[in-house]
Amino acid sequence: MATATDFLLSSITTSDDWYTYYKANAEFQLEIPWKRGAEITEDEQNAIAE
Repeated sequence: MATATDFLLSSITTSDDWYTYYKANAEFQLEIPWKRGAEITEDEQNAIAE
C-alpha cells in the first residue's frame, strides 16, 4: 500500500490520486498531545499577551 509520502513525492494529477493521498494520510496521523498544554513560561505568555 502506498503511503502519504509516496504520493507527496509523485505527481498527483487526478481526483483518484488526491483521494488516495488523503486516505493514506488519514491513516498515519501523529497523536496530538492536547492535554500537555502550551508548555511555555510565564514570561513567554506575557510576551504573547502584549
